[in-house]
Amino acid sequence: MQTEVGGTTDKVEELETTLTGKWRIRKQHKRSLVTLTESVQALQTTSSNMQTEVGGTTEKVEELETTLTREMENTKANKRSLEILTETVQALQTTSSNMQTEVGGTTDKVEELETTLTREMENTKANKRSLVTLTESVQALQTTSSNVMILNGEESAGNARCAKVCAGTTGRSSTSHSRYGSQDISIYVNISGCGFVKIPTITTSVEGRGGHDEATGTSSVYSATRTGFTMRFRRGHASHYATIYNWNVEWIAIGYTC
Repeated sequence: MQTEVGGTTDKVEELETTLTGKWRIRKQHKRSLVTLTESVQALQTTSSNMQTEVGGTTEKVEELETTLTREMENTKANKRSLEILTETVQALQTTSSNMQTEVGGTTDKVEELETTLTREMENTKANKRSLVTLTESVQALQTTSSNVMILNGEESAGNARCAKVCAGTTGRSSTSHSRYGSQDISIYVNISGCGFVKIPTITTSVEGRGGHDEATGTSSVYSATRTGFTMRFRRGHASHYATIYNWNVEWIAIGYTC
């Protein structure tokens, strides 16, 4: 029995030792379980936080995608604007070059115009001086009394300062006549070159190589006007004599030119 008790005691000790070891292991497992539980809880909390963060991150990602899309569109628009701006700059450069060329030509034209203008101004000054001199001369002539005195005439008197004596001839080889009746001839005398503004007083005479001394009407004036008058001569074969003897009318007219 002592032997059996001894063996039992050993087994009990062995069991106690085993049980003690198992209790230690159990305590360790319990601590590990507690640690594991805490770790799981920490992970759950972290997971929850991560889910929250992921939700926020997703929203941020979507927001970033929206912003990126908008920025890409803006970039495309800016690129197009840059292209348009580049084209505009090139066009402006071309225009500027053309304008510089035109400005160069315009400068030459301006200089030419300035030269012409200067010359014209000098001519204008010279003309002005000439005009002043001419005006002074006209004024001097207007203030000078005429040496011709007209007491009366066919019309009302003109300006006394414009009284003028004008004389002339129809010319020996240039006088033309026409028949007037069976024996008379008629000669028209043009005095328009005198510039009379009133009917003048006219004195006439006939000049020729012969035969006119026997003619009548050599001082007769018909239908006088400011520009001319008519004379009529009577003599047998008057037209024949007037032609072969070069009859012509010599005249003096006195009248007003203003």
